[in-house]
Amino acid sequence: MVPSFNRILSFLVSRLLFIFFLRKWKRYTSAFFMACVIFIVYIHSERTSLVNFDIEDDLIYQQIFKEKRVSALASLKAGITVHVSMLLLFISNDPHASAKYVFILFGIQSDFFIFMTLYITSAKDTIMWILVHSTAPIHFHILSDSNSVAVIDTIMTRVERRADCRFVYTTELIDHIYDQLLDHLKTNVPNLKIDAVKDHVATQMLPLVLPWHYYNQDRMIFVSNNIKFRADIVELYEHFDRFKPQQGIGLTLLQDAKFAAAFSVYRYLQPHSNLGLSPPHGWPGFNTELMLLNLKEMRQSHLFKRYLDLENQFPILTKYDFKSRNVLPQMDEWLTLVGVEKPEFFFTLPCQWNVQQIMDSDAFEYCRSDIKAMAFNS
Repeated sequence: MVPSFNRILSFLVSRLLFIFFLRKWKRYTSAFFMACVIFIVYIHSERTSLVNFDIEDDLIYQQIFKEKRVSALASLKAGITVHVSMLLLFISNDPHASAKYVFILFGIQSDFFIFMTLYITSAKDTIMWILVHSTAPIHFHILSDSNSVAVIDTIMTRVERRADCRFVYTTELIDHIYDQLLDHLKTNVPNLKIDAVKDHVATQMLPLVLPWHYYNQDRMIFVSNNIKFRADIVELYEHFDRFKPQQGIGLTLLQDAKFAAAFSVYRYLQPHSNLGLSPPHGWPGFNTELMLLNLKEMRQSHLFKRYLDLENQFPILTKYDFKSRNVLPQMDEWLTLVGVEKPEFFFTLPCQWNVQQIMDSDAFEYCRSDIKAMAFNS
């Protein structure tokens, strides 16, 4: 393997520094170590540049693609294209959003690149594992920002070289379609006070606005970049056919007690309530890392549009004494509360389609015996 330019440069500089300070090391010890730290940070930042990120050749993918994949599901849905929606924001202009992804270790700002490298690799793995197992063509609908487009193109170019599953992808910039999303809300959600909630709905609850943005689609699978598939996504797509007429969203239950504290006051006032508790004696709430979106039903559902209005969210927050993590409920909180109030709108997916790394109850251990997809975010 031919050494990279950075490696050669690093070797030469380190040798020169060693020879220069060999005789006068006492005087220049502090400066020497400072120069080494700065140099290492510089080299690392160059190597993990987000725009020029080079995804390594994964031997595990190469091996899997050599194997002949056989699936009985291919004939069941012949001719379909599975539409997958992903929200990929690698660099956000919103300082509050960016802060969620910045890890500062030992006070060195460049560690941001370390985490972003992991984040990019995670997104690439999510896409790749979908394609590894899929027996149907995939259309990825990616929502992002302008700063992330180059990274997404790099990921998709690299994936295309390895995947033998046909796929296309469409990248749309959130800042370009922002006004359009708000117009959809104004038109479809009666009496919505848009100025009060527009930023919240169009960012924190963006997947719930997709039915009107993708008006020509009836079914879509929303996938977080934390999800890694171990089974054919067509098998997941089959669950759409099991939806009852009024069901709009399919998700798995949480496999931990994430909302136990949020419902604690309500359980204290209502001792027989099991909200927020883990099975077999409790109902933990919904996991929104992976969702089947019945877009047609969501567009038509008066119930769904009613609860998108913030004025209709506060009464159920009060009714269940729910303690949100933020001033306004996040998407998983909102769907959990609506699920308590109107369970008929939701389809509960088998837990094997979103297996969590950490479980608070043995009741979900059986999910690990046949993992279809796993969330690597714990």
